[in-house]
Formats: sequence, C-alpha cells, structure tokens
Amino acid sequence: MAFVTIIVTLFYIYLLRCITKPILYGSLLMIFVFLLLCTYYTYDNTLKFTDKESNDYKFAMFLFIVCAILTVAYMILVCCMWRAIALGAAVMETASDFIGDNKKVVFLPFIAYFFCLPIVAWWTATSVFIYGLGTPEGKVDSFVCNIAASQQSEYMFWYCLFGMFWLVAFVIAIQLFTTACTVCLWYFGEKEGGSD
Repeated sequence: MAFVTIIVTLFYIYLLRCITKPILYGSLLMIFVFLLLCTYYTYDNTLKFTDKESNDYKFAMFLFIVCAILTVAYMILVCCMWRAIALGAAVMETASDFIGDNKKVVFLPFIAYFFCLPIVAWWTATSVFIYGLGTPEGKVDSFVCNIAASQQSEYMFWYCLFGMFWLVAFVIAIQLFTTACTVCLWYFGEKEGGSD
C-alpha cells in the first residue's frame, strides 16, 4: 500500500508540474458556478410558494439570501485576493518543480516514521513497566488484580509520555530541517544550464 501511495504522489506531482494554474483557477471557477447554481436553485424554490406568509416560504427566502450573500462575498474575496492567489499558484508551481527535481525528498516522512518506531516501542515498554510499579490489590471473584499506583509512578508515566513526545518532535524537526535545507540549496543554488 505504501508503494501505491508513493506512485500516486509522484503522479500527482507530475500533474501539478503540468497543470497547476488550470487546476487552481478551474477550481475557483467551479466554486463560483456552484454558488451561482445554489443561489438560482434557492431563488427558483421561493417562486414556487404562493403563500408569502408561510414558514416554508420564509425559510426558502432565508436560504436564498444566505446563498446570494455567500456568492457575492466569494466574488469580492476572489477579486480582492487575486494577487495572493496568483502568488500561491506560482508557489505551487515552484514546489512541484522542486519535488520533480528532488524525488527522493518524498521518502523523508517514511524515514522519520521508521526512526519514530523504536521511540514509541520504548515508550510502550516503559509504560507497561511503570504500570506494574504498584501494589497489587485482589478483587473478589476475579483472577485479575488491580495495581494501586503510587504518586511517583504517575509522575514517571507523565515524564515518559513527555519524553516520547519530545523525541518524536525532535525526529520530525530533523526531517523538516532536512527538507528546508534541501529546498534552500535547490532554490538558491546554481541551476542547470549555467544561469544563477
């Protein structure tokens, strides 16, 4: 399954290299058309009611007004944010160019995951040992006993839990630092063809 995920990711990255802007602008247009259709549909439903004082008519009119406000707000936001949207499209194109040139960076999350496995295994074993650091209390009519934990073992558990989170966050930070360094070296480094 992981192999299929990597293949789909690489195909998606290749697709982004080719048609990033059409996907982005097409999705913006489809959202706008969807909002227009919802507004028209709700307006058309309000025309079907003959009794203008009924609750159904009032609710249909409320839906029409909400859809119309959402459509106008979407148009205004897209118009006001057009330059930021264009910048986002350029960033997406650059990111897909980076992934296309450095396909091995896709494996970094998997490597970080495998480095986290022993940390989680250590924490699980430690938690089991900490859980057993109490006084057993037998229950009537049961072959299983409860472990009465002391306050110190509870503190040890929280300390180990924090340690596990800290170590996993450290591994993720190393992975992010590696990715950031790779991106900086690729973006600011000398490109093929002799130009800077």
